[in-house]
Amino acid sequence: MDISHVRYFLSVADELNFTRAAKTHYISRQALRQAICALEMELGASLVQSERNHVSLTPAGRLFEAIMRPAVECFNDAEQRAKECVRERSSLAIGYSETFSPFLLPEIGEHLESLADELSLGVKVLPLETTETASAVREGTVDAALLMACDPERVEGLVAVPLVRFSLGVSVRKDSPLAFKERIPLADLDGKSLVGFDRMEETLQPLQEELAARGCSCEYSITGNVIDALHRTSECGEMFLGAWAPRFKPIGMNVVTLPLEGFPFDLCLVARPDFARTPLFGLIRDHLKSRIDGDPRVPHPEGSSSGRHEPRAE
Repeated sequence: MDISHVRYFLSVADELNFTRAAKTHYISRQALRQAICALEMELGASLVQSERNHVSLTPAGRLFEAIMRPAVECFNDAEQRAKECVRERSSLAIGYSETFSPFLLPEIGEHLESLADELSLGVKVLPLETTETASAVREGTVDAALLMACDPERVEGLVAVPLVRFSLGVSVRKDSPLAFKERIPLADLDGKSLVGFDRMEETLQPLQEELAARGCSCEYSITGNVIDALHRTSECGEMFLGAWAPRFKPIGMNVVTLPLEGFPFDLCLVARPDFARTPLFGLIRDHLKSRIDGDPRVPHPEGSSSGRHEPRAE
C-alpha cells in the first residue's frame, strides 16, 4: 500500500473536496482521483462517493480513515525523527577502554571503525582510560562507549546494553596458594586485601555487596591504573580485581590472573538516555554485537560457549 495514496485519501476525508485536497499535496485533481481509485482497487471496496459535487465517505471509507489516520501519524513522526537524526549526524564518536581491549577484544578498533561503512557516517574512535569511559559519555565527549559492568542496570546516569559476557579476573602472586587453582571461588576472597581501579566502585559495587552478603570481610582499596595495581599485587600480595582473559599474562611481574568463579561481568555499549533512544544507537548495538559474536578470539566464561549475554544464575 502506497503511503502517499493513504495521505491523499485522508486529505479528501478532511476537505470532502477533491480540488482542495489536491492543492494540499500540490498535485492535480486527476492524479488525486487516480490515487484514490488505486486504493479502492487494492482494498476491493469503495472509499469515497461523489454525487452532484458533494463528496462523502462510504462506510468502508469511514472505517479505513479510523484505522489509517493514527497509523499515518505514527509514520509521519518516525519519518521526521529519522530525517532529523540524519541531518544532525554527519559524524559519530565512540570510546573504548585501552586497558581491557587488547586482551578481551583485540580487534575492537577494527569493529568500531567498520561502523563508518555500515552507517555511512564519519566515525571517530577514541581510546580512553578505563576510569574516564563513563564520564566521557556523560559529559558528551563521545556519543557512546564500551564499558565493563558487573550490573548494567546500575551504571549511573547512562543506558547500558550488554553485548558480551566475560569472567571477572583476580590477579595474585605466583607463590600464593590460590595461584594453583583453575578458578577462584568467591569464598577465597574472605580476609584478603583487594585492589581495583580508581572510580571503579560503581562497576564493582555488586561484587562488594555479594561478598558482604556471604559474610566475607575484605579490605578494598583503589589505584589509578593497571600497572600500579599489578605492582601492589606483586610486591605487597594484594589481589587485583579486573578483567580475565587467557592473553592477560603481565610480563616481568610475579603475578598470575585467574577467573573469579560465578561472578562474570558484561561488556556494555553505554550512552546517555537521549541518544540511547535513537535508531542510530540500535544500529550501533546490532552491528557491534554481530561482529563480536562472530569473533572466535573473544574469550568467555565457562558455560557460555558463544560469548553472548545470558542472565546470571541466581
